[in-house]
Amino acid sequence: MIGQLTFSQIADDFGGTLVYPDCLFSSVSTDSRSIEDGQIFIALKGEKFDGHKFISSISKKVCGLVVEKLDPDIEISQWVVPNTTEALGHIARANRDKFTGCLIAITGSCGKTSVKEMVASILEKSGPVSFTKGNSNNEIGVPSTLINISDDHKYSVVEMGAKGFGDIAYLCKIARPNIALINNVMPAHLESFGDIQSIAKAKGEIYQNLTNKEVAVINLDEPHAKVWIKSTKAKVVTFSTVKSEADINAQNIILENNGCYSFILDSPQGKIPVNMPLRGRHNVANAIAAAACAFSAGVDLQIIKYGLSSLRQVRGRMEFSKLCSGTTLIDDTYNASPGSVMAAIDSLVEANGLHILILADMAELGRDAIRLHRDIGRYASAAGVNIFLTLGPLSLYAAEEFGEKSQHFNDKKELLDFLTKSKIFHDNFSDDEKVILIKGSRFMGMEDISESIKNWGAP
Repeated sequence: MIGQLTFSQIADDFGGTLVYPDCLFSSVSTDSRSIEDGQIFIALKGEKFDGHKFISSISKKVCGLVVEKLDPDIEISQWVVPNTTEALGHIARANRDKFTGCLIAITGSCGKTSVKEMVASILEKSGPVSFTKGNSNNEIGVPSTLINISDDHKYSVVEMGAKGFGDIAYLCKIARPNIALINNVMPAHLESFGDIQSIAKAKGEIYQNLTNKEVAVINLDEPHAKVWIKSTKAKVVTFSTVKSEADINAQNIILENNGCYSFILDSPQGKIPVNMPLRGRHNVANAIAAAACAFSAGVDLQIIKYGLSSLRQVRGRMEFSKLCSGTTLIDDTYNASPGSVMAAIDSLVEANGLHILILADMAELGRDAIRLHRDIGRYASAAGVNIFLTLGPLSLYAAEEFGEKSQHFNDKKELLDFLTKSKIFHDNFSDDEKVILIKGSRFMGMEDISESIKNWGAP
């Protein structure tokens, strides 16, 4: 946090009732398992958890409590509020209001976590950066990121997710971004939104309350770009991988021998060559988006190049491992949506060898779930996937569409048994090197399959 706050300051601005003496604090916890002496504890409450249950066990360590119901037996400062999740947001807003650096907010359907990591990698070459850990991008994760901003930070990069209308608007009210980006709009969370147009509208909330002192970074490759540009009062900076008229664009995109891409980054500051250390053409698009954000924050072109060239691999996101018997494993198990699966397939078939795709169900696709899984089966077949293995009731439709050389499994044990008996990792399985991509939505837990294959095929 930046300096210290008191419950009375927060209550004066946001309401609620302060009970017992006031509380001066500079650190916040929402997890009773990791409480440190002198912190305040916010008792969050949800469908499957209630922090109020743990108050008695941590009351002697904390200096104050944020609760929805007063505990009269605990005589320490308590800020009693109607909703502790909203109270977390109020505290986050108070800390953000003290921050004089540049705050960049990022949302989108696919790749927003990768873009966030890229922006942070660039900015840290210019000064200390606070940024979202993992993909903690909801009404709890975003405030937690904002609360962790300190006096030392020059920049903050905040990832924002949405499962409904108003989610992004709420997060922006707390974060007040100086620069805002929608990376892209693709079929994801259709169960909540219904269609692509609704997703674009919900994501577009990130631009609507920006002022003319702030920057809207807009993807010209998106069909919704013109609508977003009209919706904002902010200065607009555009980016594209195909349109040279964009402020920031990629030219001369080349797949190098190491499986990664190089390109010329074109900007108002000039042109500069960039060699990506991450695989996948989709990461060129992510890099251009990150460069546009950094450019909008006033970062020099050479620093942008340095930041992109020194990116680190994120676990479970297009993570390439070389195993024995000439097998390459691509672990992209963190999550899956139709757009991200297609991008991963493109990366799979770019690698030389026998292309094996192991796909589990994609979640939250609503009434279009069957059709979108079938689309993936057709896409994989057309792209040149050689063997297609699927897991989960929806992925069955992808296997059916793929046709010959596909096989469906009802559970992980059945899939693992097949992988063991099929001798995929044996030298005599194929004259070609094997390249295996594993992909699936978070709830399918496909990292279990990935770890098993790594253990079997470790050099």
